[in-house]
Amino acid sequence: MLKPNPKGDYPIIHETAFVDETAIIVGNVRIGANTFVGPLAVIRADESESCVAIGKNSNVQDHVIIHAHAGTSAEIGESVSLAHGCVVHGPCLVARDCFIGFNAVIHTAELGEGVFVGHSSTIATTSIPKGKKIPHASLVDTLEAADELPDTSVKEKKLAEKIVQANHVLVSGYRVLEGNPRESS
Repeated sequence: MLKPNPKGDYPIIHETAFVDETAIIVGNVRIGANTFVGPLAVIRADESESCVAIGKNSNVQDHVIIHAHAGTSAEIGESVSLAHGCVVHGPCLVARDCFIGFNAVIHTAELGEGVFVGHSSTIATTSIPKGKKIPHASLVDTLEAADELPDTSVKEKKLAEKIVQANHVLVSGYRVLEGNPRESS
């Protein structure tokens, strides 16, 4: 379901993206090329002067919620995986190649390139440097805690890449089922 916000801003979705018919996308939302938006995802930029931008080749899986407060943005980079049930709430920035695990919460935070967020973790009011790992069920809400994080392992980087590739296959497959086999870019 695509809806305008009260100001009249309407979502803009790249023609090669796939958005499940049960997803709800409202307002000043931009979704990039070859991006997958799964069932029951909610992406809202409906408050005054808010926006959500999702880069190409990313995936927003089932039950993910992305929202931005008035006057803020939620920016999702290229090749990012937002796993089932996570919440990304602006103001925030999730740089390219990040993985956000099941039921994780990102709020008023900046994640550098290649950050791996474990399942059920919360990152709030801080910045996470490039290439760091947040272990499962962690709370990171200070710069001191962020500075103590381990680096993302090769295994975790490969898992993140594998999930992005799996979602590319879904985008292509769903487009064929819809009778519209547009090429991925």
